[in-house]
Amino acid sequence: MQVQTVVFVVATVVAVLSSTVAGASIFPQDGPVRVLTSAKEVDNFVSTVPAAMVMIYAPWCSHCTAFKPAFIQAAGDVADAGLGAFAAVNGDEHRDVIAAYSIKSFPTVLYFADGELKWPYSGPRSAAGLLAYMENPVAPPPPPQPTPLTADGNGDVVILATSNYSSVLLSSPSTFVMLYSPSCGHCKNTIPHFMDAASAALDDDSLPLFAAVDLSLPENGAIGKMLDVAAFPTFVLFDGNIERFRYKGARTKAAFLEWVADPQAPPPPPPPPARAPFTEDGDGDVAMLSPETFDDHLDGFDGTLVMFFAPWCGHCKAMKEPYKAAAATVKAEGLGSLAAVDCTVDNSLCNEFNIKGYPTLIYFGDDDEQITFAGVRSEEGLVAFMRDPQPPPPPPPPPTRTPFTEDGDGDVTMLTPETFDDHLDGSDGTLVMFYAPWCGHCKTMKEPYKAAAATVKAEGLGSLAAVDCTIDRALCGKHDVKGYPTVVYFGADDEQITFAGVRSEEGLVAFMRDPQPPPPPPPPPTRTPFTEDGDGDVTMLTPETFDDHLDGSDGTLVMFYAPWCGHCKAMKEPYKAAAATVKAEGLGSLAAVDCTIDRALCGKHDVKGYPTVVYFADGEQMAFSGPRTEEGLVAFMRDPQPPPPPPPPPTRTPFTEDGDGEVIMLRSDTFAPFVDSESAGTLVMFYAPWCGHCKAMKEPYKAAAATVKAEGLGSLAAVDCTIDGDLCARHSANAYPTLLHFTDASSSIKYEASRTEDALLEFMREHSSPVDHDEL
Repeated sequence: MQVQTVVFVVATVVAVLSSTVAGASIFPQDGPVRVLTSAKEVDNFVSTVPAAMVMIYAPWCSHCTAFKPAFIQAAGDVADAGLGAFAAVNGDEHRDVIAAYSIKSFPTVLYFADGELKWPYSGPRSAAGLLAYMENPVAPPPPPQPTPLTADGNGDVVILATSNYSSVLLSSPSTFVMLYSPSCGHCKNTIPHFMDAASAALDDDSLPLFAAVDLSLPENGAIGKMLDVAAFPTFVLFDGNIERFRYKGARTKAAFLEWVADPQAPPPPPPPPARAPFTEDGDGDVAMLSPETFDDHLDGFDGTLVMFFAPWCGHCKAMKEPYKAAAATVKAEGLGSLAAVDCTVDNSLCNEFNIKGYPTLIYFGDDDEQITFAGVRSEEGLVAFMRDPQPPPPPPPPPTRTPFTEDGDGDVTMLTPETFDDHLDGSDGTLVMFYAPWCGHCKTMKEPYKAAAATVKAEGLGSLAAVDCTIDRALCGKHDVKGYPTVVYFGADDEQITFAGVRSEEGLVAFMRDPQPPPPPPPPPTRTPFTEDGDGDVTMLTPETFDDHLDGSDGTLVMFYAPWCGHCKAMKEPYKAAAATVKAEGLGSLAAVDCTIDRALCGKHDVKGYPTVVYFADGEQMAFSGPRTEEGLVAFMRDPQPPPPPPPPPTRTPFTEDGDGEVIMLRSDTFAPFVDSESAGTLVMFYAPWCGHCKAMKEPYKAAAATVKAEGLGSLAAVDCTIDGDLCARHSANAYPTLLHFTDASSSIKYEASRTEDALLEFMREHSSPVDHDEL
């Protein structure tokens, strides 16, 4: 090809930061990037060579500063290769350059040829990317066109974009605009109704023009930002180019036409939630704070512990009584105060302190001191903290890189964020194992993987590599690693294939000889009628129809089911018969969702078993727990009432008849804080008081707990699964006793040794060293 001299212009919008100090240069005067000072100098520079690229920046621009080293390196490489020259202008000081080239964003890179601007550069911001572009400058692809509303076109709907948005609005007295994304399910369902309404509106001069904006296109992003669009689809009625109302009604042709004929403002939002007492019997000595009282309260005490909470939060509810009791003790001892902020009422105050979860407890001391409380959420733990407020201990040091196996890496290349891309670029194909050292499946796979690496290298099939996700968590997160081991093949042209074959030396080598993606998943199950002879008056709902059906009914009973479920089969005929009676009496409707097809919809409504029957009305929902008969269902629909309250929880009993000893009894609210704070590790026994094997093990366990504490080997704890069943279920304690050793609340290994005091002690001596078992 003919060698062309080229110059880049990187320009940044300066109006955003008008207060920035001008005059500073981020490029040296004597470097390979020539520094220019005006639009005239740029014009002269690009006109002196047959093909030119020239450059512009702003000193305050972080993207420009980050781009600078690659730009300088590329300038030298381009000059050495005789491909052109690079230059730079401080656009913050020489703003005529910004105006001359109509720069709209930063950094912008422009390409010139024959003294004329050709097109913006949009390639990689790297020296290699710039050099490659200089060797073969190509025009960027044209901007994407709006996706037609349907396969048959846009009908009578006018498609708006940034280029015609203002002109179309100003040319019509009234315009009804749908802002949408083609990928949005609600939008897909709405578009046919919107198009039909648009066609009908053409016959009536009093009705507005119907238009639509595809906000999935980047060039239309400014429209979405200007109108503060937060969800799809959004409907806005304009008089000229002035917004009049937003439409919140049903998404049907009739509803659209009825509203645009007589547009009304949507109803005002509901009033903010009322402040409720901290507990049912009042605030006690807990000071309920608001934005108006927060600072004054803190100024009046030497130290205040503030609980940021939400009334619906289960952990908050469990903590309120201990917190209230601690507040009384703290006040009596003159230790400061305990206060609380309801984040559902005073959200701005919670946002000010970056509250991300509930409850969050922050101690405010002298001199603007802030300490996040991470102790035990009990009365004793809170009072102890207020007597000596101390920050939580620092996190343990990052784990040390270890060899892939005990006897080294072999031919497995251990990758890091710094070496990952370069290694993949230098290999015809690389299989990467993302793993954690503590993962049992990873340990089992390591030797076959290492052996396969040697064969792959010998046969010239590429390479096998590995990434330790306990160290390089960001790299694993970048590649969406959700579990261990995850094995991904990186081939040519950014090809990625998840390995799903046999985890043996032979299976890995066979894959590298012929890398193929796993077979496609089986097709989704086919929708079938509710019963063999049809749906009757039972409405079969889907994610697309669910909300609209509920909005259009006074009350709907929904049966979430699976076709294979025996209880569901037995209930279908009574349910179908009840649906006919409910419809005839005008009591609402009965509907159903097939959870083998619409799993996400069932998950959204927390369906844990089949059938789950839930009543929806006026934005509220209520579980149905009555008789699964036609009579029972109809009786419920005539007078929907919540199920009776559950029986009181069983009372906790001591671990053994003569007490707990050194066994720590944990509950749902104390489990995670305790386990996370025990650096040497915690062995937890999940048990039921009635379990014979549990009873037999309690005395050896209690005796071992005393020795473990004396030797500083960590702690032995226990959870009564008849009281904290959710905690046991979370850790898959499905049989009793189940013993798990935790290094933190999310990392555990199963204890499978003998249930004797000696075996327990031997296990704790072996596993008591602090180890970071962080997962992604």
